[in-house]
Amino acid sequence: MESLYWFASAAWIAAIFKILILAQSRTASKPAAAFNILTLALISQNVCEGFSYFFFSQGSNLVTQSGTGVIISMSVLSAAVVHFTVTITAPKNGYKYIAAFWTYSAALVLAACFGYLVIGVELAGHSLKTIRAPLYSIFSLNIIASIFAASRLLWIGSKSETYVVQIRSKLVMLAFAPLFLTGLVVVGLGLASIPSSSGLYMPFASTFLVLVLMKGQQEDDQIISFRLKWLQVWFHLRQALKAVDSKGPIGLQEFNEYVRTIQLVEAMKYCRNNRSAVARLLKSNQTSISRAWSKIQSEEGALKNATDIEAIKRESKRNC
Repeated sequence: MESLYWFASAAWIAAIFKILILAQSRTASKPAAAFNILTLALISQNVCEGFSYFFFSQGSNLVTQSGTGVIISMSVLSAAVVHFTVTITAPKNGYKYIAAFWTYSAALVLAACFGYLVIGVELAGHSLKTIRAPLYSIFSLNIIASIFAASRLLWIGSKSETYVVQIRSKLVMLAFAPLFLTGLVVVGLGLASIPSSSGLYMPFASTFLVLVLMKGQQEDDQIISFRLKWLQVWFHLRQALKAVDSKGPIGLQEFNEYVRTIQLVEAMKYCRNNRSAVARLLKSNQTSISRAWSKIQSEEGALKNATDIEAIKRESKRNC
């Protein structure tokens, strides 16, 4: 039983990590919004798995409700995966995929709430597995369908003539690989009547997904963008790196200039290059904004670790 506490801790730590990421991410685009939905589903799944392990080790009657919560969160997760994939690959009639899988997932959530998918949780080796109800097979079918639908869309996207879609599809395909493999193995073993559980692998697979999407995205076309609060973390990291390289820490003036640069760049993106709107947003005047922006444009190298100025120009042209 002691191992169950470790599994519960792993699931909760994975959930806390995703909560921290979600708290600092911005909903700046459709892929970013879909990523936030996906992350919420992953957090819910990690939390419910943690409670399943904890309540089972305590002998609590709440373990059945926690097991049902895992099934509900995974039903939502399957739709969120397809939703996120559609926003990345931008296929024709993509809304049909989104509508179909969210409708199917909603039906599964209702079925789980009324006890038609699981009736309890039992020990399977060192882990736990759900005791299946008569309609559990439609849940398994949903998992398989979402994996194959998302994989197909990502494969087509990876061959797209649009560079951004191609790069994003390959990145997301890599990020989803452990998650998809875990789902297929667990469902396959279940169909073969072999005891299995996703609880051992899902926290790691889902955390791998978030890390790959954070680290692998292109600087000029980010799927995930973060609030300026992360700059404080970045400042301390740069301080430490410069100290290690014996170059001395960053001065406060340098950091303040760095923050002002990013603040102006982000404001220009948000206001679609409208300098009057930027001046109102930053509580400044248009002359000061124009002067600061001209300086940034003449020193594009200063944006190497912030935001690509060409992305703003392209976005402005699209919105003209």
